[in-house]
Amino acid sequence: MKTSFEKAKRKLSKPWFAATSILFAIMFTQTIGGKFEDKNMEAWGWLTQNILPRVLPDIKVLQKCILKI
Repeated sequence: MKTSFEKAKRKLSKPWFAATSILFAIMFTQTIGGKFEDKNMEAWGWLTQNILPRVLPDIKVLQKCILKI
C-alpha cells in the first residue's frame, strides 16, 4: 500500500503536536505552581529552544495542506 508524502507528513505531525501540547501544558502548570522559582525564563527557554524547531516545519506543512483544500 502506497502512502503519499503529504499524507505521511500529516500523519507524523499529529503525534508531535499531541506531545508538544502535553509538554507545554505541563510546563505551564509547573510555572504557575512555582516549580522553577525564579528560573522560569530558563526553563521556558530550554523547552522552546528544543521543541519549536521541530514543530514549526510541521505547522508549515499543515498550513499548506489546509490551503490546498
